[in-house]
Amino acid sequence: MIKILLVDDEPIVLEVLKQKVPWKMFDMEIIGLAYDGYTALSFIAQNDVDIVFTDVKMPHMDGYILIEKALAIKPDTKFVVLSSYSDFHLVKKSFQAGALDYVLKEDIDSTNMLDALERYKQLVLETPKRKKYLETYFRETAQKNTTLKLNSQYIVLVINHCQNKYEDCIKLNLKNMEQEYSIIWLVFLKGIIVVFDIASFKVSSKENLLFRKIQNIVREQILKETTHNYLVGISDIGTLHTLDSLCTQAIERIESLKFYLDDKFFHESQFSSSEIYEVNTIKFKDDLRYHINNIDFNKVKEVLISFLELLKFHRIDKKVVLEVTLELYLYLINHIFDLGLLPNKFKGDSIHVKQQISNFTSFTQLEKWISNQINEIENYFLSLKGTQPITLIKLYLEQNFGKNLSLREIAQKFGFNESYLSRKFASETGVRIKEYISLLRLEKAKKLLTTTNMKMTEISEKVGYANVEHFSRVFKKYIGVSPILYKNSSKL
Repeated sequence: MIKILLVDDEPIVLEVLKQKVPWKMFDMEIIGLAYDGYTALSFIAQNDVDIVFTDVKMPHMDGYILIEKALAIKPDTKFVVLSSYSDFHLVKKSFQAGALDYVLKEDIDSTNMLDALERYKQLVLETPKRKKYLETYFRETAQKNTTLKLNSQYIVLVINHCQNKYEDCIKLNLKNMEQEYSIIWLVFLKGIIVVFDIASFKVSSKENLLFRKIQNIVREQILKETTHNYLVGISDIGTLHTLDSLCTQAIERIESLKFYLDDKFFHESQFSSSEIYEVNTIKFKDDLRYHINNIDFNKVKEVLISFLELLKFHRIDKKVVLEVTLELYLYLINHIFDLGLLPNKFKGDSIHVKQQISNFTSFTQLEKWISNQINEIENYFLSLKGTQPITLIKLYLEQNFGKNLSLREIAQKFGFNESYLSRKFASETGVRIKEYISLLRLEKAKKLLTTTNMKMTEISEKVGYANVEHFSRVFKKYIGVSPILYKNSSKL
């Protein structure tokens, strides 16, 4: 059985993991629970653990620190971090520390988790064979090559051709480089594996400088005189004990490259290294909210396109791309739905949406799916605009009453003549559009007066009145008392 340790400072999360995940289906058994990093570290030191599922954020010792300390004493242990969307910066540190993967806590009882467990099972079963082969080969070669040191730091790169065909000149180039750069290389199932001793580069150990140097070496020396183009995955920095993990990391980065290239012809060899661009969705969410409130779907499309272009430009890891795109899309749909602008059929089943997105094998598929979803929503709004324009206008006013609204602006936005809109709105609602806006503003003002300590000038501006005296006059006209009296009477 594959031995599992669960680590989380929230007992309820550990209970969900124990009860909801079918461990036995994957020949796994839970041999321990820990509520903090220190207890987990002690348990790992005293027991043989195959996989540790650990919370990424815990008091006293975060997950990435636990991973660093545990791998120093038990380098064969695999780590999967449990995170939420807001913990991406800690997930990044966990990968740098040696984590195998991460799982969103909300996915614990989903099919995504089942797929992941199958992968982890295969990795645990296959790792000893590959690890033993690589380490044996490495040690034997290192003994023959006195420039290589077993206690050095190493980077692994994997050179891959889509048809697993490798030109003889690559092997010859690698052979000629063996002494100059202290490398070991071999042809393996997933490509040509090259192990570099980073001390031989004679550059700063800062990762970005190191990876640029390696890319130049690959282009100018290893792939010199080749007629085909290749995909090259570059691992993080590690040791002899983490050689297999580094190899896996480099292979996974090739898979991310394939996700972006989508089997298209590429005119030069492509590289993927550990330079991680941290995706911050906050600004995109704010922009989406603003444009949705203004019912401007052209702008919504622009925001989503710029978001996808950002991901593509930085070639974000495939799994991260799918997760953050799902996060942003669900935010968009939920916000539109919460405003009452969409029927239930558009909200759908979030689990089904996750499954759809997780099955995409190329970035192009993801782009097309997002575009189709937005087009469908936009078409619904266009039909609503034609059949229920006043309903749509009321929803727009409820989201934008704090702005400087005019009849002309509203009429232009919804494609009406001003006088026609004025008559139609009054006919269907019983009040003129200007009066409707005033009533919306005053209802919001009443709430702010009774539930906050905001100043009168702040409330006035918040509800769309630039002049506090004008606000007071309008308030008294409709409510019967001044804002101050209203506020004071609510305290009695």
